[in-house]
Amino acid sequence: MYEQVSHSLLNDILIALKPEIKNQKLQHFYTRLGANFYAIHSLFSALYGDRPDFRQQMLHLVETLARQYIKRPAALKKTDLAREKDHNWFLSQNWVGMALYSDRFADNLQGLQSKLHYLQDLGINMVHVMPVLDCPPGNSDGGYAVRDFRKVDPRIGTLGDLDALAVAMKKRDMLITLDVVVNHTSNEHEWASKARQGDKKYQDYYFVFDDREVPDMFEESMPEIFPETSPGNFTWDEQMGKWVMTVFNSFQWDLNYKNPAVFIEMVDIILFWANHGADILRLDAVAFLWKKIGSSCQNEREAHLLLQLMKDCCQVTAPGLLFIAEAI
Repeated sequence: MYEQVSHSLLNDILIALKPEIKNQKLQHFYTRLGANFYAIHSLFSALYGDRPDFRQQMLHLVETLARQYIKRPAALKKTDLAREKDHNWFLSQNWVGMALYSDRFADNLQGLQSKLHYLQDLGINMVHVMPVLDCPPGNSDGGYAVRDFRKVDPRIGTLGDLDALAVAMKKRDMLITLDVVVNHTSNEHEWASKARQGDKKYQDYYFVFDDREVPDMFEESMPEIFPETSPGNFTWDEQMGKWVMTVFNSFQWDLNYKNPAVFIEMVDIILFWANHGADILRLDAVAFLWKKIGSSCQNEREAHLLLQLMKDCCQVTAPGLLFIAEAI
């Protein structure tokens, strides 16, 4: 759709792109960017349009999408084109799914790869490999307290093992589904560590407060998710000397999506896993993405806008990728 404001901004962004992006042949990327930019601009404006750095953040977003497109393997770009032509591919009644933990099913990722023939014999052609990312032992929340979004849990294998599994599944026409935790990080994540050290940039990635005034206003309307094991929605961090929002567990710090840098970081992580072969990504805890005083901080309109924006961004770089999420 042509719209003057977004079209003018897109022209400015394309002019401002760094040479390492401009010098690449990105025909399909630019075609998709043009087709989706009005929607991306509209959603980004609705969420972040009142910020003085709005245009810089839009440039950063487009550069992030471009860099991940440049990294995208040729085989996956070919799949993107095929799925664009057959855009209802995921509605086929031929898909039969199974969810499993690789360590419980076959010890590790290599073991799972060796069992693909068994799954195929059962008629399974979509496998949801339950959380595989690096989490602190003991404070993992079953794989949903992520310490490193780009590292596989060493107890089940390596990133190379996951790549090999994805390639093997594609040769068998099987889909691989992975989890990405979008609402929070482990308190041992690099961003949290830098926040603890006083880095204001990374403190702004979370909800942190010097005293209880604002947390108490949130608490008036926020339900407790685990009232018996993790009462309240805020935890005092002694090292940082601040209260931090921890809706699920005290070791899971909620991300602040009112900061566009957080959104762009998460889109980059989503596309990282798309480029490592994920056909489907299950986005965890999406109902909680937007926090607002005076509300339950669940299923806010902005949370839905964030999901739409994530999908529109992925349509530019990896249109063959599908999202699913838990329904709350």
